[in-house]
Amino acid sequence: AAVKNDLTLARIHHMRFMNVPVETIAKEIGVSRRTFYRRWNQIAQLNLDPETPFSKWI
Repeated sequence: AAVKNDLTLARIHHMRFMNVPVETIAKEIGVSRRTFYRRWNQIAQLNLDPETPFSKWI
């Protein structure tokens, strides 16, 4: 799946901290909410660099 806006982990953490709805974040990246959640839960275990773009999470 092509990613529309390849947001970094740090950016997404910030958006979630600011209470941006996951739906909005997923739409901005260009993925479904399910895909976003699946990857979000996977990366929680990975200790990725905050500058890692979404497309490189898995």
